Amino acid sequence: MKTQRDNKARVVAIENLKAIIERNNGFSHKYWIEDIKLHTVSVGYSNPDEYGNDDPIYAIFPCYINPWDDNHENPFVVMEMIDCENDLDGYLYQAFDCIIDSETIFRDNNENWLTWNEAEKQLKEKQ
Repeated sequence: MKTQRDNKARVVAIENLKAIIERNNGFSHKYWIEDIKLHTVSVGYSNPDEYGNDDPIYAIFPCYINPWDDNHENPFVVMEMIDCENDLDGYLYQAFDCIIDSETIFRDNNENWLTWNEAEKQLKEKQ
């Protein structure tokens, strides 16, 4: 039997992905962009053990050239993980769910990244 799938995939610019990662970093839970290649982006995650040892895993996402930028340093990333490297337990890929399922964010005129709710709240406070 062949797998079936028909869904809409979320696509973000690498700048949006960087902001999403920054929002999800915590005291011990760390995310970072490990590598950007022509067709893939690697996002790292680490939650050090009680001795401070990192044991990072890496989510691999497909990407393609941003057609609206003159440079290729801001590709579009498809938020569909195609691989999870160093996932020895077989379920650690779930650590990337908060990145994949994060709220939509936009940069305002002051270079701040906001969700729709945060932007609406700011607007109401100014009124």
